[in-house]
Amino acid sequence: MFDTAGTIWQKIQEFMKDIRTLKANDAETEKELVQFKREFDLVHREFNTIEKVQNAQGRELETLKDRVKKLESEKHGLAVKLGKEKKKTERLSSTSGH
Repeated sequence: MFDTAGTIWQKIQEFMKDIRTLKANDAETEKELVQFKREFDLVHREFNTIEKVQNAQGRELETLKDRVKKLESEKHGLAVKLGKEKKKTERLSSTSGH
């Protein structure tokens, strides 16, 4: 899909060349082609902007994945520590009860 922009632009260039050849004196067609080129350039710039945003979002997503892994690891470590502390508390309470 991304490679098609260059192909479309090439076909537009060929089309513009054919139109100029067939209607060299038709100013109205020339104006339409210029306007079409402006619109195409605008779409192309928007496409580049969207691509940059997607790349930035991808990098941010990777950062968030790393954060989630770290937090899950910390959660697991705290659960293990809590289990050990509960066991220790049970052991202390059972020895003090006798």
